[in-house]
Amino acid sequence: MPAVSSPFTGALGETAFQQHFLAEGRFMAAPIFDLWKTDFVMEWEGRLIKVNVKTMSKAPNAYHVTLQTGGATKRRLYREGEIDYFGIVNLDYDHIWMVPLEAVAHRTLVSWIPDSKRKNRISRRAFKWDQYLIK
Repeated sequence: MPAVSSPFTGALGETAFQQHFLAEGRFMAAPIFDLWKTDFVMEWEGRLIKVNVKTMSKAPNAYHVTLQTGGATKRRLYREGEIDYFGIVNLDYDHIWMVPLEAVAHRTLVSWIPDSKRKNRISRRAFKWDQYLIK
């Protein structure tokens, strides 16, 4: 399903994330109210974790995901204790990554470039996506 930017993009990403893990038979719970910055509490690596799901948006040669919380004027980084992981979804490529909060500490934006668009060189500052890919 193409990741068309719309008011539904985030909801589609959360649905894809939930469907993947439910199909695996993992325990998942969603808070009734959107007050705790957590989209799901789920079983992961033998423990319960708090996950905030982020859906990538398409740019000309890459996809971007913003790792901040808050409204348009009061955006900030997530703090330790608010979440444990980002569940990052790319709807165009049907990919899901489970990225620990500490792996993206101090980053506000992370980019992913599909293999077909990568040049031979990759920046040393590029985020190492492969280790977190689960689907």
